[in-house]
Amino acid sequence: MCVVEREEHEGGRVSYGGYCLDLSSNVISKPTREDVVQSLREGMALSQLYLQANGLPVPAATSTEADVEREQDDDELLWLTPAETNPISLEIGRALQARHWTQSELARRMGVHRAQISRLTDPFYFGQNLGTLRRVADALGARLNIQLEVS
Repeated sequence: MCVVEREEHEGGRVSYGGYCLDLSSNVISKPTREDVVQSLREGMALSQLYLQANGLPVPAATSTEADVEREQDDDELLWLTPAETNPISLEIGRALQARHWTQSELARRMGVHRAQISRLTDPFYFGQNLGTLRRVADALGARLNIQLEVS
């Protein structure tokens, strides 16, 4: 369960924030409710990835409305799911860790800006293409293996 809070400021400006109870995710001062919801979902996904990577259990969603202390009557309670993460981005990040390389090192070896590597390793980025993945694999000295699993 997550809570989205709306705050009105002097001059009529409105901002939003929020937090989740079962998976650690907090957001402050976003311009829209939608921005807060997306950021909360991404935060939940990152918390889940952290717990899984460290062999810790991911808590079940057990919070109820009674667990929430509402500061204002218009606080919104939502059941959110973690944002989808891109396994390709996560795999590039794991390969960098295995090589003990920084994003800057991979960027240098590929002849690109570090910002491009940052984007490729962003777990919420889904724009990698096969040519780029081949260049990443070549720079890492890795073999690129693409597998489709049909159930």
